[in-house]
Amino acid sequence: NCVISGGTSSGKTSLLNFLCQYFLPNERILTVEDTVELSPPVKNLVQLQARKPNADGQGAISLRSLIQCSLRMRPDRIIVGECRGDEVLEMLQALNTGHPGSLTTIHANSTQEALQRLELLCLLSSNNVSVEAIRTWIRSSIDVVVQVERDENGHRHVSEIIQKREGAYDVVYKR
Repeated sequence: NCVISGGTSSGKTSLLNFLCQYFLPNERILTVEDTVELSPPVKNLVQLQARKPNADGQGAISLRSLIQCSLRMRPDRIIVGECRGDEVLEMLQALNTGHPGSLTTIHANSTQEALQRLELLCLLSSNNVSVEAIRTWIRSSIDVVVQVERDENGHRHVSEIIQKREGAYDVVYKR
């Protein structure tokens, strides 16, 4: 399971779309997004999109509820366009329940900050869960974190990759 992190316009979604071309054509892929930006080239694709409430404040569909529903849709992989709120809890649950090779993005300035941001979002979204329990959950869910950056010339590149090994994250690539 992979988290792609970076700043605004650093290429997170572009990298996510690129990685989708390596999915097997017979896999059932579910995407969960605020705005549809992902287009995995697979035949069995289900795209779920969040919805804001109408003028009367009714009809909202959150990313969190879509991720909950996606678990009942027999996915091989779940791709969450961006985690930035309470949907992170459901995403981590999905990654822990038999959906290997799932992907998401998050705004962060480094791979370590991405892990810390996941932790913070979990803490903000839950009651009565200890920091240590959340850290354990993240370590059991996330295998790889890829940091992307945009340099002063506007070029986007992978700047760092960390991978979980024996319960801790090691740098496997640093630009």
